[in-house]
Amino acid sequence: MKKRGTSIFNKTNQYLKEERFSSWIICYLVIWAVTSFFVFLPFLIEGKSFIWKQDGMYTYFPTLAYGGRYIREWIKEVLSGNFSMDVFQFNYGMGMDVYPMIISMFTDPVKLLAVITPIKYTEQIYNVIVLINYFLIGASFLVYCRYMKRDRFSSLIGAMVYCFSGYALYAGVRHPQFLTPMYVLPILLIGAEKLLKKERKYVFVLALAFSMANSYYFTFMHTICLVLYIAIRYFDLTKKPSFKEVLLVIKDFSLYYLLGIGMAAFAYAPQIVDFFQSTRTENVIST
Repeated sequence: MKKRGTSIFNKTNQYLKEERFSSWIICYLVIWAVTSFFVFLPFLIEGKSFIWKQDGMYTYFPTLAYGGRYIREWIKEVLSGNFSMDVFQFNYGMGMDVYPMIISMFTDPVKLLAVITPIKYTEQIYNVIVLINYFLIGASFLVYCRYMKRDRFSSLIGAMVYCFSGYALYAGVRHPQFLTPMYVLPILLIGAEKLLKKERKYVFVLALAFSMANSYYFTFMHTICLVLYIAIRYFDLTKKPSFKEVLLVIKDFSLYYLLGIGMAAFAYAPQIVDFFQSTRTENVIST
């Protein structure tokens, strides 16, 4: 039977740890807000939004507006007792399957803000979604640093560098969905750490499933990073590695990797089918 004093000490210690991490988040929020203001100040001065005049204007913006309205109308139908869903819309683009669009909304949860936003404010919510994605990038890196027991100062600096890196600023504003893999990667690395340390595996599996559901293209890049990371960290953690242990790590990694990939099949399988049926993969124009 545990002593009461020991139990109180453990709870107090846990509370202090949580309090310290909350101070990390508060510091990060303040630094991120100030940095974001100066980084994106030219947009404010010029009166510009984050909607790029090419893909943003003709693809991402209308998809967000249409997706938000479609899901709102579907929820209303469900609440009224009608559970049917149109799977093909002739007023979506030149007429196409809406399932990939719905999946893209749910596998990038920040986009669901468009569901509760009137369509006339889509431009504003588009800008908010981009900013939230930038915030999540640094926050996820901060969580990774916290897990790796790094000090607060260097973790905050690293989070800001990662959040406002050249790739994030150049590609992220033009293609907001390119930001999502950036905040998923640190969580995948935490999952890899837990996999190597024989801890709970669900972090790795769920993060990988989310990555694959969001984008199989970026999951391929995540996989390259994971292989390199696990290889380096394994030899860093293991002082005397053996061939048998290496095979066990490969087996565990492969098993949970396939599990995560399989869990996301509902999202990427239809996309792969559409890709191979696309005119881009054929020598003739489909009629």
